[in-house]
Amino acid sequence: MASKPSTFHTVLRATLDFRFYSEPSKEAMAVARLELMGTAEREELSSRLVRAGLGPSLDRALRLAFTAADRASEPGAGADVKALAADLALVPPRVNTILQSGLQMMLQPLPRSAAAGDSPQPPAESDSAGSKQPGGEGFGVLVTAVKRARVLGVLLEGLTADAAQVLQVPGTLAALLEPASSVLMCVGWGVNRLRDQLRERQEGAASPAGPGSGGGGSGGSSGRGRTGVEAAPVAEDLTAGRELLAVALRSACVLATQLARAAGICVASCLAVRTAAPGNGSASTGPRSLPASAVREVLYSLNYAVRELATSCIPEVCGLLSLEQLLACQPHRLLAAAPAALMCPLMEASADPSRLAQLRTDQEAIVKLASGISGAVVALATMEEVSGSVRAWLQVLEEGLGDEGPAKEAEDGEAQERGLLWRPLRAAASSALALGDARSAGVIMALLRVADGGAVDSDFRAAAAGLRATFLDADRAGLGQPVLPDGTNAERLIEQEARRLSSGLQGDFFAAELFVAALPPEVCVPPAALAVRRLRICGNPRCTNFGAASEAALNPRPCAGCKAVRYCNRDCQREAWPEHRSACAELKAAGS
Repeated sequence: MASKPSTFHTVLRATLDFRFYSEPSKEAMAVARLELMGTAEREELSSRLVRAGLGPSLDRALRLAFTAADRASEPGAGADVKALAADLALVPPRVNTILQSGLQMMLQPLPRSAAAGDSPQPPAESDSAGSKQPGGEGFGVLVTAVKRARVLGVLLEGLTADAAQVLQVPGTLAALLEPASSVLMCVGWGVNRLRDQLRERQEGAASPAGPGSGGGGSGGSSGRGRTGVEAAPVAEDLTAGRELLAVALRSACVLATQLARAAGICVASCLAVRTAAPGNGSASTGPRSLPASAVREVLYSLNYAVRELATSCIPEVCGLLSLEQLLACQPHRLLAAAPAALMCPLMEASADPSRLAQLRTDQEAIVKLASGISGAVVALATMEEVSGSVRAWLQVLEEGLGDEGPAKEAEDGEAQERGLLWRPLRAAASSALALGDARSAGVIMALLRVADGGAVDSDFRAAAAGLRATFLDADRAGLGQPVLPDGTNAERLIEQEARRLSSGLQGDFFAAELFVAALPPEVCVPPAALAVRRLRICGNPRCTNFGAASEAALNPRPCAGCKAVRYCNRDCQREAWPEHRSACAELKAAGS
């Protein structure tokens, strides 16, 4: 017993000191200390951190950091406000590290019996008006990060709407890359932890012993002595958790899409500055390169978003979101934009040999993103409901179409989708191969070849499943080699396509036009898939009201019409009404 306080205080100090670490080596040491802990020690530490109020403290710190950043960006902001914003810019990365540690519960622990001798758990976060945010200690932290991600996604979309204008004055856009990446990583890890806890809770509810019958795990409860009265809050917690998972993944994908496009436009601007002749006007006045740290942060944050999307598309792994909720993430737009970010370090190094050393440093991040893109494309292709559209997206973009787009004029919807992702994914494969990731490149090229080979949807899905099995199982000893419907060995096809790509690698796939290319149109989804009846978060995607200690403390009120969207004040409701008007009646009908 004497050693427990020592262990606890050592790890607690390491956890709380994340906010003071500016050196990556020190942060890595703190993470390593946590990883050495056993399950029982982690549960004890997590329980004590709950009682210490770490979750609400992190939520307040995030909201203060976002408020300071907004105030510092206003015209006429004083030096003291800007200095405060700079200091608090360290908060989101540290919060991300704590979320990554898994010590913050996204769901409320299951009720425990008094006979078990457990200390009572604190109530859900609430405000003076009696408004409650469901979920555990980390739930409110993720809600705040999601709200910020939505704001940044809208802001980046507005700034990149006119790529030609941004190429002239890229400074504002470049300054947002690192802050947006930090928020995206917070949301990405939050989605990861929330999904895992939802799956564990769902599997526990389906087990004969009932939820929480096991002793350990992130659920952190025994479930003994539960009553029917106690079960209702648990079910409500799960409903809110699924709502937050859908909103968080959607906000992560939208922000990742706009972040990738922003990074590509910034690199294109830097290339234009390098190649511009002196005296060519404003085009030669911008930065000649992006900070290496900004490029690296963009790559890592995009990897989180793409991998969470891929995982959510595999029913046997996730199965927590509906098809409509997945389509609301606009996965085709993310997969069209992500290759631009993947090519950024390569383009920087090709134009500036001094960046070659940095390219080697970023190689791990590039390979991870390439692997994530490969996995997401293959996962989407295995989904029966969307495989037809995915096959059309991947078909070869015919030459000679010029500015008319990748689809010939045709009346059927599939023809209009044809080739939307062919060139971006071809560029992603080329980038992966250039950095030595022949496996990811081969998977992408193999799927592109199958999609363009005239296979029917069922054969296309089967081929994608075979490629996924090969791609995910690096060591298939004893499992046999997956075979595609036409008898082709999946492993050999991946190797063959990687060699084919290597022998015919063309520089035009790294053309700067890909950096500023317009995104494909959004997929329409039923408004009912976007309803959040239990989650307390302002429905205005431009809301920057972080003035309270938590989102629940703002006491967002539901729309009087549909009751499916909440707003923190009338100003937010009025600002969002033009977008919400058309969906309000449908949401009302769906909830009645």
